[in-house]
Amino acid sequence: MPGIAILSHWHTASTLLAKTFQKCGMEVGNSKTFWDPSTCEAQCEHSKLNMIGDQLSLGQISQQDAIVQISRILLAYREESKHNRWKFFGVKITHGVQSKTWPVFRSLFDQLWNNPIYVTSIRDPEGVVHSTRNDRKWDQNRILDSIMDSEPAVQWIEKYGVPFYFPKDWRNGMTEVKVRDIGLEWTKEAALLLNTKRIYEVDRRGLYA
Repeated sequence: MPGIAILSHWHTASTLLAKTFQKCGMEVGNSKTFWDPSTCEAQCEHSKLNMIGDQLSLGQISQQDAIVQISRILLAYREESKHNRWKFFGVKITHGVQSKTWPVFRSLFDQLWNNPIYVTSIRDPEGVVHSTRNDRKWDQNRILDSIMDSEPAVQWIEKYGVPFYFPKDWRNGMTEVKVRDIGLEWTKEAALLLNTKRIYEVDRRGLYA
């Protein structure tokens, strides 16, 4: 019953990736694992884990408090997976790859889950900037600083885990290949998730949808 840790920078199609995994058989959790549909379903993200990561990154919570809270949730997933005989289970977090959060999350995933499968989504930085264009709190320099801060963690997962490149892997069929390699079952529902109107990427021809 391997656990899947989807740890990505925000605006890299991590929601699309997590929903794809969910459609292919990854259990996202229940009330006992602190999965709350009212706050988790929309982004297919564990809102409590993500909030802890955000607070840790901003220095609003001590590392020890974060460890206690994260451990409680990860242990609950382990117990629920045994009780419910989940073949695969996992969480998506977009505040787990920052320099202040990655060491904590990686250590706890390694300790508390049995050989976790690390997964990340990777997108061209200009695509991330473009997709954040309507958020006035994030100018280009701040976004790029955030991406650079998460780069060591993302590169580690890229080397030792399973990276998904957006949108390339969805266009060339590699998403299905990688999902199957993990052991999940590819489904028609997963194939229908991609909405090309929401893809914004930068190449030599400029922005395209």
